[in-house]
Amino acid sequence: MEEIERRIGYEFRDKNLLDSALTHSSVGEGRKKVTNNERLEFLGDSVLSLIIAQELYLKEPQLDEGDMTLIRALVVETNALADAMRKIALENFFKVGKHLSKNGLPPRILAGFFEAILGAVYLDGGFASAQEFLKRHLSDRLSDALLRSVRKDYKSLLQEWAQRNLFPNPTYKTLAEEGPQHSKTFKVSVELNGRLLGIGSGRSKKEAEQSAAKEALLSLNLLVSN
Repeated sequence: MEEIERRIGYEFRDKNLLDSALTHSSVGEGRKKVTNNERLEFLGDSVLSLIIAQELYLKEPQLDEGDMTLIRALVVETNALADAMRKIALENFFKVGKHLSKNGLPPRILAGFFEAILGAVYLDGGFASAQEFLKRHLSDRLSDALLRSVRKDYKSLLQEWAQRNLFPNPTYKTLAEEGPQHSKTFKVSVELNGRLLGIGSGRSKKEAEQSAAKEALLSLNLLVSN
């Protein structure tokens, strides 16, 4: 347990909580007496959203609701949490069913372990300990999402989301160029994996692409309209 706690950065008073957090539901399937991490994962998911929301509200007063929604979505999405779990490197300590390989677990399961550990830290040490856990393991991800959002770089945000969810890069297509040469308006569409996600317009192709990417993020519920 000491090595696990060292990697997590937190020492548990109740070691049973940590043991439960590391036990996937595939262990002892069909046997009700086996305690797995599903309930801790449920709790951790809520704690995660609350801490990120509070962090953004208190420390980033310049952000509107749409910015905060997008940043939170990027920080708490499955692949981001799976990446954080891989960096903690607890694969050898996970308890999973025989049909699963510890070294090849899908992002969904890795993210579940991360949320379960967070839930366990919260129950054992309270809100402040949970905050410290996230600061230790997700601060870089939060800083990166903040920087991209402040710059309104919707194209990069959309591309990053696509890559993390194993989609091909978004493709942009100029639909129309209207107006005189010195004052044109461009209309651009963006597609992801063959699906039209947004259409935007602007005084330049670059501006129109950013507008289309923003519409795509809205359609994916990664952004809310102001």
